[in-house]
Amino acid sequence: MNNYNAALGLAQLKDRRWVSDVAKRRENLGKIKKHFIPRIGRMLSHGANSSVYLGTIILHKDCSNKGFRNFLKNLDVQATYHYPLIHKMKTFNCYNDDLKNTDFYENRIVNIPIHQNLSSADVEKITESINKYDR
Repeated sequence: MNNYNAALGLAQLKDRRWVSDVAKRRENLGKIKKHFIPRIGRMLSHGANSSVYLGTIILHKDCSNKGFRNFLKNLDVQATYHYPLIHKMKTFNCYNDDLKNTDFYENRIVNIPIHQNLSSADVEKITESINKYDR
């Protein structure tokens, strides 16, 4: 971490709202995980130092992340895929290593919002929408 990022981080730690925002995101994640039906996959846990901004789901191999994201989109629930794989980017195509595990997870990872601005109704809608999905 450079000095600039460290200074920003220290300033945020002094702001109690930031700490309560992280607590709220952890609470939202806990509510979603509590009602999450594992038939489609599993929710990843966050470590103590995580900012807990996104809730990550790893879908079972017979679930399509594109199909799942489209299903949620039709219900007005945001679901995203972050961070394209570096070894598949044009800039790095000289590294054409066979990364089977990476490729496997690329098609299984979906992120859902768990940020502090979600209302209880939003969290309920996200949970109900996920549980309606039928592979």
